[in-house]
Amino acid sequence: MRRLSLRRIMMLWAALALAWAVPGVSGGAEPEQIDRTVLESPDPDLPAFDQEAVLTEQRARVEPIRREVNVKAYAAESDHFLLIADLDVRVRGAILRWLEELRSKTISHLRLPAGARLWDGKCVVVVFARQESLVAYGKTFDNHDVGRSRGYFVLEARRSDEPRLVHIATFQPVQGGNEALREVLVHETTHAIIQLYRKSVKLPLWVHEGLAEYMTVAMDPNLQEAKQSRSYQRAAASPYVPLGDFWTRDFPASDLDGYSISFSLIQCLLSIKPEGVMDFVVLMKAGMEPEQALGEAFQGLSYAELERRWKIFCLKTYLPKDVPGRTR
Repeated sequence: MRRLSLRRIMMLWAALALAWAVPGVSGGAEPEQIDRTVLESPDPDLPAFDQEAVLTEQRARVEPIRREVNVKAYAAESDHFLLIADLDVRVRGAILRWLEELRSKTISHLRLPAGARLWDGKCVVVVFARQESLVAYGKTFDNHDVGRSRGYFVLEARRSDEPRLVHIATFQPVQGGNEALREVLVHETTHAIIQLYRKSVKLPLWVHEGLAEYMTVAMDPNLQEAKQSRSYQRAAASPYVPLGDFWTRDFPASDLDGYSISFSLIQCLLSIKPEGVMDFVVLMKAGMEPEQALGEAFQGLSYAELERRWKIFCLKTYLPKDVPGRTR
C-alpha cells in the first residue's frame, strides 16, 4: 500500500490539464462477438493504495479552502463523496443524497459493474454559495479561469501509478434554487464517472456530453422536453443539414444544439441496444478508434447509419405535442 504526503496530494490537486493519449488500434480482424466477461468486470490492473490515508489527506483540503477563498466552508461525507461547501446544512445533506443517487442510477442506467472502482478516496465536491467564490477557488487551486462556466471537474492523477483522484467545483446558480444546482452537479459528476471508469482516455465530446446530459434527465425528467425539442428541430429542418464533423469536433458550452444532439444520440443508441453504449465506451478505452468501436458494440453501425437512425428516432420519438395529426 502506498501512502501519499499532504504536499504530494496538494500538488496533484493543483493539476487541471490531463495528458490525453488514445493508443492505436491493432491490426487484424476483430471477433464478431464481444467478450462480455471482460466488458462487465471491474478493471483488475489498478494499483492498490491506502484508501484511508488518501481520504485523510483529502479531508485536509477544508482549511486551505477556508483560508484562501475566505469562506466558512464545512465538510460532510457520504459513502462515496466528500462535500466541502459554505451552504446551509440542509442543502449540504441534500447534495450528498443527490450524489449518491446519481452514482447508483449511473451504474444502473449504463449497466456498469456494481463493484467498479471509480476513484480512490472519495470524489471531492466543492460547492459555493456565490460565483465569485468559485472564480477565486478555480484561480487559486486549479489555475483555472472559470469564466461563465457553472462548474467543472478535475482529474488530478497524471500517471497510472498515482491514486485516481477527482474533484468537482461549482456554485449555486440561483440563490435558494436547488434545481439548477442539482443539474450542474449531476452533469459534472457524470463526466467524472465516465472518465475514470476503467481507464482515463480522451473520448469524443459528443459521447461525454451526451452521457452527462442523459443522466441529468434521468435525475430530473422535467429537463427532457427542451433537449428533445432542439434535436427534433435539427432533424426535421428542411433542407436537412447533415451532422458532418460533429463526431470528431469540440463545441463550446454555449452551443445548446450541440448538447441536445449529443443527448439524443445517446438516447438513440440506448434504444437500439441498452448495453451497447458502455461497450462502445469500454472499447474506446481499450484503444479502439471511435467509429470502429461503435461498429463492434452495435453490430456494424457506422456514423452515417447512426445519423440516419438518429434522424428517424428524433422525428418519431420527439414529435412536439402541438403538431397537428401527431401520432406515436
